[in-house]
Amino acid sequence: MNARVLMLLSNPFNPDERVMREATALGKAGCEVTILAWDREGRFPQDEVFPHFRVERLRYRSPYGTAAMGKLVVFNLKLFWRIFRHPSEIIHCHDFDTLLPGYFAGRLSGRKVVYDAHEYYGGMVRGISQSGFITRLSRLVDGVEAFLVRHVDAVITVVPWLLERYESLGARRTITIYNAKDLKQPSQDAPEVKALRTKLGLKAGDFVYLYAGLYDQRRALDLQIAAFKKPKFRSLNLVTVGFERDLTIKELKAKAGASPNIKILPGVPVTQFWPYLAVASAVDVIHNPSDPNFVISMPNKFFEAVAAGRPMITTEGLFIADLVKKHRAGLVIPFNDQAAFEKALDELSTDHELYHKLANGAQQLGEREYNWATNEERLVKFYRDLQKKVAK
Repeated sequence: MNARVLMLLSNPFNPDERVMREATALGKAGCEVTILAWDREGRFPQDEVFPHFRVERLRYRSPYGTAAMGKLVVFNLKLFWRIFRHPSEIIHCHDFDTLLPGYFAGRLSGRKVVYDAHEYYGGMVRGISQSGFITRLSRLVDGVEAFLVRHVDAVITVVPWLLERYESLGARRTITIYNAKDLKQPSQDAPEVKALRTKLGLKAGDFVYLYAGLYDQRRALDLQIAAFKKPKFRSLNLVTVGFERDLTIKELKAKAGASPNIKILPGVPVTQFWPYLAVASAVDVIHNPSDPNFVISMPNKFFEAVAAGRPMITTEGLFIADLVKKHRAGLVIPFNDQAAFEKALDELSTDHELYHKLANGAQQLGEREYNWATNEERLVKFYRDLQKKVAK
């Protein structure tokens, strides 16, 4: 396979793990892959070479979030001209915010266009606020997306629900590529794992409940801190590794108080996260089911848990909750239910037979389908079939 692929990205590629995995897979398969990314702060090299692909960054200063909406329009125009001048056979648009320039540049230049939907974008916009403007904007996004998915050459999604949505809208060639991880059973004797355990004041065999991701009010972190502060759970450890969103590290440390078994830590790059999974006994995958994107999504923490064979606690009403129940890969509780969370925590930390059954269920779930090797193979085959269409 020797197609020239241009990937479009509205973040600076810092790196973006999903994009990196897909670009690497296609590069290893023989494609010439370039990622055209948006550097809003001018902090990254304009050109960067990786083992199987290269990155070109378009520098245009802008904030993030709703404050950037006007800037996004200008970025799309700049991106359109860069795409038009770039030699490629396939334009791969990561998320809705690169789809418009990618689609029109592709159609005007006779190139194939792939839409890679990382999330339900209209639902994400609706989650910003309940204002009339945001509601109208989300409907506009849904309408434009519904039109474009019928006219692009292929659609890649991250979860089955999105696949079904796009197929019902008339998408022609579709596939789900999960944000899966490499299967890797953590070694407790690895130097970086021992170093992390020492840094956190943990002993081998200590029970560690791992929260990772954004410090977000929609993930019931206050409830978890309150549980670990109770005398009953003082022998267990809560380790949080996250990036500030609604909650700051300072605020969370204030809530934790002087409890030595609660460690509130800043986020780390993806490449440095594995030791935290190695010291973890169980993984937090609690999300608020009132958010439509949370209901349908499969968070990174789910894939990390099954890759490492770690049981998880998650929330009723989520798509992943059905998987966890069916395959006995963890415990499912109502959202924001203090008593249910504490009961689940008690069961995982005291019932060793149950714990090992759930850990085995998580491991088998990863080995069966939710691992990167399986998804990489499917992505490459999908692209080979698409390239045959390009050649005709």
